[in-house]
Amino acid sequence: MGDEIQQVKDKTDIVTLISGYVPLKKSGRNYKGVCPFHSEKTPSFMVSPDLQIFKCFGCGEGGDVFKFIMRRSGLEFREALEELAEKAGVSLKKAEVASPEDKRRERIFSANEYACQFYHFLLTSHEAGKPALSYLKQKRQLGLETIKKFRLGYAPNSFDALTNFLTKKGFSNSEILEAGLAIRSERNSSIFDRFRARVIFPLIDVRSRVVGFTGRVVTDIPDAPKYLNSPETPVFSKSRFLFGLNFARPAIKRSGRVILVEGQVDLISNVQAGIENVVATSGTALTPEQVIILGKLSREIIFCFDADSAGQKALERGVELCEAASLLSLVSAIPEGAKDPDDAVTKFNSEWKKSLEEPVTFYDYYFDLHTKGVLKSDSLGKRRATEKLLPLVARMTDATQRSHFIKKLSQSLDLDEKFVQEALTQLGKKVETLGATHKPFSWQQISTLKGAQRGELLRKYLLCLTLRFNFDLAKKTLGKILQKDYINSPLSPILMGAKEAFSKHQRAFKIKVIRGALEPSLQSVFDELLLFDLGEMETDLETQEHEMEFVLKEIKRETLRADVSELLSKIRSAEEAGNSKELREYQEKLNIIYQKLKV
Repeated sequence: MGDEIQQVKDKTDIVTLISGYVPLKKSGRNYKGVCPFHSEKTPSFMVSPDLQIFKCFGCGEGGDVFKFIMRRSGLEFREALEELAEKAGVSLKKAEVASPEDKRRERIFSANEYACQFYHFLLTSHEAGKPALSYLKQKRQLGLETIKKFRLGYAPNSFDALTNFLTKKGFSNSEILEAGLAIRSERNSSIFDRFRARVIFPLIDVRSRVVGFTGRVVTDIPDAPKYLNSPETPVFSKSRFLFGLNFARPAIKRSGRVILVEGQVDLISNVQAGIENVVATSGTALTPEQVIILGKLSREIIFCFDADSAGQKALERGVELCEAASLLSLVSAIPEGAKDPDDAVTKFNSEWKKSLEEPVTFYDYYFDLHTKGVLKSDSLGKRRATEKLLPLVARMTDATQRSHFIKKLSQSLDLDEKFVQEALTQLGKKVETLGATHKPFSWQQISTLKGAQRGELLRKYLLCLTLRFNFDLAKKTLGKILQKDYINSPLSPILMGAKEAFSKHQRAFKIKVIRGALEPSLQSVFDELLLFDLGEMETDLETQEHEMEFVLKEIKRETLRADVSELLSKIRSAEEAGNSKELREYQEKLNIIYQKLKV
């Protein structure tokens, strides 16, 4: 197994792999891009071709090719290994013994599958499910073929129907609880069914495995939520799941676009109408993890969210996430008279399909939404529209796009273009960009610190510069660093490893040589040193030399300050002991250090 893992790693270049998901730009020895794991505008995601690792200095995610694919696609290690092995052309031996974690997950998948069969049987073939079946067929206008395709079901109004069924199938109470299919009673140790008197929507992953369920009430139940979802389990993460993806992938590949809706019924009714490249967020706000999955499918996302205020807020947030991931956000507006995509496809079928074929950019949609009906004499309407639209224009980074919408805003609201420009200038001083700003690791950061924290960051910075810059310059600088300069520092082993490696080599060598000799706990620190974004300095030899000399000088001063503290302590001891000879010796040394600190 170990040989197979190494073989896959050797045949998988991390820069090539990640470039397939994230646009990367060369930055010195490394590559830089916008992190695919959290929302940001300023790139803080670094990739090292030397170490074959990645690190985001915004959210902290990091690792090798396996960790990237696991995080990117929500896979277990074995699944990531299989995916990369296939790409690399490496044949894997079949796993002979399943791990305890694999066995645990398989039991949950099995319990979910039995539950799905149980619910589906009750809906389609049992007297208890007739009211729910009637609701789906008549009110929701879903055909029996569609109901079977999505394996819809019905959970009876019983506290133990599913629990008893699963117990007979050999599942323990703890397994039923871990699958999220039951809840433990607060009064005793008994368990009861989570889903009761609800239409059931099975949540099925791309490998056709049932990972969880959503239940919708059919009749009003006091204090009961309209929708109820499975909790987080070892096989289900709500933030990483997209409903309908198991069916939609081929159609998305053909069309080159993903249609994104909110609810399960929105999706099912559209699929029934022949619209296949659609997935749903399952009634929750779009998450960064879901955006990552969408970006893997297509670079164009058509938003079809509900027409109410909640739907519009979800749209705005979703577009921000997609923009941060460099995805094109398009919108197909819900037709007037419809409230959601289910309503749209049912009542306005041809109009809706045309809207899906001809979506507009989010910006065009948003501008039309807020300028429509505003009269030239309506000063209050103009003010409200500009308050909504100016922040949108302010965050546009493309000059052509920005100019286009400045002109559009001016013309739509009959405003002077110079006024719009001035308003944007004022707003630009206040507007916040999405995500955390990542600043290159540099002297500007160090200068704000004091004491031990400052000294340790200086040492870290110098090692970062030494390991990254010109070989001869680095070797020369390392020769000037004494072990004393890094005494009591956790970075000392890295320094000594670097000094030894550079002394043995007369020319540039693979940096992995130093990393391989370190303890595992220090390898992650070493990785950070190799991945810090140093900006343009990485290509400017003159700046490199100046920076290294400056930081080395500051470290030497830190060492001298530590010597001062030590000597002052010795002077106090000599005074208390009345040892005049030692006292004079220490004072002479102290004066020499003070003179050096003045330079």
